[in-house]
Amino acid sequence: MRTVAGLMASWLVKCHVGISGTSNRNLICRSWNRLMAKTAQIRLRRAPSPGERDLTSCRVNHVWRPDRRLLIPSAKAGNKILFAMLDELPISSRGHEFDVAIVGGGPAGLAAGMYLARFLHSVIVVDAGDARAKLIPKSHNCPGFPDGVGGSELLGRLKAQAQRYGAGVVDGRVAGGKKRDGTFVLTTTFGTIRARRVVLATGIVDKAPAIEGLEEAVAAGTVRLCPVCDAYEAVGKRIGVVGPEHLALKEALFLKEYSGQVTLLANYPEDISDAARGMASAGGIEIWDTVEDLVARATGFGVVMADGAPMRELDVVYPAMGSDVRSELAIALGAECDAQGYVLVSRHLETSTAGLYAIGDVAEGLNQIAVAFGHAATAATHIHNALQSRPES
Repeated sequence: MRTVAGLMASWLVKCHVGISGTSNRNLICRSWNRLMAKTAQIRLRRAPSPGERDLTSCRVNHVWRPDRRLLIPSAKAGNKILFAMLDELPISSRGHEFDVAIVGGGPAGLAAGMYLARFLHSVIVVDAGDARAKLIPKSHNCPGFPDGVGGSELLGRLKAQAQRYGAGVVDGRVAGGKKRDGTFVLTTTFGTIRARRVVLATGIVDKAPAIEGLEEAVAAGTVRLCPVCDAYEAVGKRIGVVGPEHLALKEALFLKEYSGQVTLLANYPEDISDAARGMASAGGIEIWDTVEDLVARATGFGVVMADGAPMRELDVVYPAMGSDVRSELAIALGAECDAQGYVLVSRHLETSTAGLYAIGDVAEGLNQIAVAFGHAATAATHIHNALQSRPES
């Protein structure tokens, strides 16, 4: 762990310092006091060096380094304070308190962390490392990337941007939570954290068929999970759609705008009703209803037919099987959800539990990166305004 002993005179003049409980508030902008909720009210006891601001008898609870990384007190050594990087700090079982805790390290959560840090709030993002965006081999509809961007690369950029402005991004999971006396208490794999506001960016998990080599097929782009995202890349290809008829037919009709060869895949004829067959026929969609297996290949799939017919070929398979919504924590914190499990939110993305927000895919809507960014900006701004109007005593 890298530490800094005390506040060196040559360094302090280049840093922003957050101070609470001091009579010298006129020396430093009041807004800095919001950067770290009262996590470690350690008193600084030493005389200032020539040219330093007089911080004697001030209680320092965070320091911004010149490279914009946030330090918070971790220990005392004699009359000096030892500071540690927020993103390297082992959080104790007693926990730490933040203005905002964000659960989820996908595009929505990281963008919200960046916004809130730039609003000068103390922010922690708990990242389980399983963001849905990681599945994207390359997105060509993410604004600002005309040549496309891979999901892992995008997440890395977003994490670096959030950390640059002081948001702490910590690997871990949130096991549960409760709201007590206006403060959220979250139990995590690295200890307990407390926050005045919580943002849920927990996302969804796509359901997919049992295809051997599924992960490799997703990476190769032969299995695609989002036609809104990437149907353009499937233009003119042989497309198969698998899933319950009410979802698969809708997706197939959408994809028919991009290719003349779109097929519904089913194991048995009874899997698709007469009504759905009629709609598929009217839309120019073929039905293969004795599919036994899908065999992944480097450039597509071989389709094994149960009736002994010759193997058929597809370039791309789209699962239309729905998703599981990660709303368990929202429910534990008292938030209302719809029948599918999506968290119900206001136009500011606040849930039915005051101070609890849900953004990105976990709040029903278009599951898109651009939407996640919009949700993040909307929720972060509302949180900032709410915290401004109800400052801590």
